[in-house]
Amino acid sequence: MPAVSVTHKALRRIATALALFAILGNLLACAAVQTAAQQQQKDSNDLKQIGVAWLNYLSAHQGNAPSKAEDLFPFLEGESSSPSQALKSGRFILYYDVSISDMTTGPGSVGTAFVILGHSVDTPSSGGLVLMADGTVKQMSSLDYRNTRKAIEFKKKKK
Repeated sequence: MPAVSVTHKALRRIATALALFAILGNLLACAAVQTAAQQQQKDSNDLKQIGVAWLNYLSAHQGNAPSKAEDLFPFLEGESSSPSQALKSGRFILYYDVSISDMTTGPGSVGTAFVILGHSVDTPSSGGLVLMADGTVKQMSSLDYRNTRKAIEFKKKKK
């Protein structure tokens, strides 16, 4: 009889340990999901700020588009701001030298709500956030990304 009693105690300890590990695993998984969601929200906010900066740049420069990330820094609260750092680090890809008029006039033109101005670096391969030329930010699959016009397609050739 004592051997059975020890076995029951051992099983209870094992069950308790497994339950604790399961709870800990779930807590860690929840924390990881929350961290990922917070990062996506931060990226979305950064892209929105970049979109506003791009539109403000166009307004300040008679419709001429920025040619590099540094052109946007004054419109993004400086070089050290989170959106500026995201551009400098390559976390986002932005299509430069394309104005609104390039996208909305001429052959093949479409509305700015249907043109990708920029995106997170992993969007082409695995989907992610995109900045549309009208300043909105969307979550897009890699297939949708491939099937949506990019601002770079409207870039005028320099003479």
